Amino acid sequence: MGIARFGAVETERRLSNRYYLSMHAQAAPDSPACILAETGEVTTYLDLEEGTNQIAHLFRSLGLEVGDGIVVICQNHSTYYKLFWASHRAGLYFTPISWHSTVDEAQYIIENSEAKACIAAARFAGVAKPIREALSDQLSYLSVLGEIEGYVGLENAASQLSHSPV
Repeated sequence: MGIARFGAVETERRLSNRYYLSMHAQAAPDSPACILAETGEVTTYLDLEEGTNQIAHLFRSLGLEVGDGIVVICQNHSTYYKLFWASHRAGLYFTPISWHSTVDEAQYIIENSEAKACIAAARFAGVAKPIREALSDQLSYLSVLGEIEGYVGLENAASQLSHSPV
């Protein structure tokens, strides 16, 4: 199911888009890439560049390869954008799961997306923990914005990894 299934032109376009953040981070590192309306939190292009590289390296260290997929249950937060761009950088399919989803709905999405990793914000532990229990060791489980029992903290795991592009 890799990128190549899109054909040569699409493959080239997708690969060149991986470097979109890098170009902006070099040209204007302190410019805002993301501003959250709720809090006013600003994420610069350099922050986004470095964070997405570290997360992409984490995905690779978990054995995720180009064409694999991840599912994400997260509120509107800068971490969500880092996860999206990191998956794009690593050539992974990104499947968001609505935080309104029930456990059964989320499990259905995970199973049918053939995801290899489930990433959940701590605020959604009520959905995330039963998913972990139901699917057991079929996936890698990462938590963001806090801890979830049975999940590895993404921020800690990624913080020790390289900022260099994948």
